[in-house]
Amino acid sequence: MPFNGTNSTLSGSLKVEDAHAHRFRDTHSVSLLEQGVPVETLAMILGHADVRIAQKHYAPWIESWQDVLESG
Repeated sequence: MPFNGTNSTLSGSLKVEDAHAHRFRDTHSVSLLEQGVPVETLAMILGHADVRIAQKHYAPWIESWQDVLESG
């Protein structure tokens, strides 16, 4: 079934509860951070004019990933 722009169609097609574009955007963003992509690069990919937006939103993942890097 093609995506027609509604959350219900997206949810049904993918069998993901409460699916919306930002859920997938966030998942992809966290995946990039976990792969070591710098938050400055992520901010550019996401189209943020100011890196602080990405730093604030993804701070929990940035901090936890930093902990992993420091302990390993």
